[in-house]
Amino acid sequence: VVLSDGPQPLHFYPRDQSSNTCTFTVEGDGVGAAEQVQIAVIKDGVPYSESSDSAASFAITTTIEAGLYLYDVKISWDSDSGYWTEAETIEDVVCGDVILIDGQSNSVASDYHSEQLGDIEKSTFVRSYGSSVVSADVLDDDSFGVAVANSPYIHAAIGQWGLRMANRLSTEESMPILVINGAVGGTSVWSHQRNESNPTDV
Repeated sequence: VVLSDGPQPLHFYPRDQSSNTCTFTVEGDGVGAAEQVQIAVIKDGVPYSESSDSAASFAITTTIEAGLYLYDVKISWDSDSGYWTEAETIEDVVCGDVILIDGQSNSVASDYHSEQLGDIEKSTFVRSYGSSVVSADVLDDDSFGVAVANSPYIHAAIGQWGLRMANRLSTEESMPILVINGAVGGTSVWSHQRNESNPTDV
């Protein structure tokens, strides 16, 4: 089985607040012996849902419940033998709410005094996406991670107050939280505004 779309490890999906769910699609193609493809979702170690489709250009849509749950997505294939062979398992997928932070050094909020206390509250239910590195190289980081706070401008860095805020929200709302921190120390307000002539300008 070759996948063209679907979750990645530690994937965070933003919930639909009206239904309190997240929906995603696993797409790909079967190669060689694969005739059928099965997507099995495991919620906190317990089977949650199961769907199958022809392996030829398959697209299987799955819905998961938002909340403090860890989902594993197992992709298997069958050659019409009645026996499923596991191809890949994507672990620790969650469904929750997304928060954005922007501003100057107070919003970067890294460990400026080298106390090494910022990451004490790390939690698998507080995540980030990509990197806050001050460079166009930020485009090369397209993976999710457990959020960190000690160091600025690295993968999954959200700052100390960002991590504290996200943990409090996660606890109070019983919800995974993803934070993206776009703050840069010593910058002016205008440098954070949308570039209308190039909206994807990093």
